[in-house]
Amino acid sequence: MIRAEHAGFAPAVVALEAKAGEELRLDLRLGEARLLSGRVVGEDGRPIAGASIELSITTPNGYSVTLPAWQTKSHEEGRFELSGLPELAFYMSVTA
Repeated sequence: MIRAEHAGFAPAVVALEAKAGEELRLDLRLGEARLLSGRVVGEDGRPIAGASIELSITTPNGYSVTLPAWQTKSHEEGRFELSGLPELAFYMSVTA
């Protein structure tokens, strides 16, 4: 797993598989950072504090990738925020 990051940009993450003696060349492009925010509520509409929110992606190689920056917990009012996200399709998991 290779990760490149710089302040103000979304990180680039790549999973590589190299064979012995194989030379790889890789260009990483850092894109504009995205923000995801929301609120976790129960069936009764009341906020849920301390819910775990986790984003993951599946790479073209079939690897599932979750980074610490893609994990958070909801606050007292059930609100959460994840910033610095790359422009990708994420899977979101919420556990209360």
